[in-house]
Amino acid sequence: MAEVKVEGMEEFLDLLVATEKETERIIAKSIYPGAKIVADTCKVFMEQHIVTEEYHSRHRQHHFPSPLQLKGLIDSMGIAKMKRKEGGVFDVKLGFDGYNEVKTKKYPKGQPNAMIARSINGGTSYMQKQPFMDMTVRVSKAKAEAAIEQKFNEELERFWSKQGGGKFYKDYL
Repeated sequence: MAEVKVEGMEEFLDLLVATEKETERIIAKSIYPGAKIVADTCKVFMEQHIVTEEYHSRHRQHHFPSPLQLKGLIDSMGIAKMKRKEGGVFDVKLGFDGYNEVKTKKYPKGQPNAMIARSINGGTSYMQKQPFMDMTVRVSKAKAEAAIEQKFNEELERFWSKQGGGKFYKDYL
């Protein structure tokens, strides 16, 4: 009768148990580089593709954001803290924080940047639709996913090396 001898299985199982405990930290470190790519791409799209009222000053058929509103959006673009949802889903949100410098009677502190972003991206009765977030996601998705995967693999390999399981990394993954 044939006999099979497997060496290192106990060590490998111990390594997997230790990895399970570190999964959330590894995922958190992996998600942010992808989110940064999307945020940076969004800033570039806003700078290059959003038409402002200066450009269309002669054609007032639709309203466009002012240069101050656009500057407020670009300056306020950020990444929120990661949250863990049901079912093991990890989530970070990109968004616009604070107020721009356009002060009105209704908004004495300045207009909310999130409101202006929604108005530009989706269009309203007073703002021409310019779907910059949709374009951002389409253009940056593959690059962001690749960055997340690369960072995840780096973090996993680093963790396994610290645990003495670096030899398993290339064999099993």
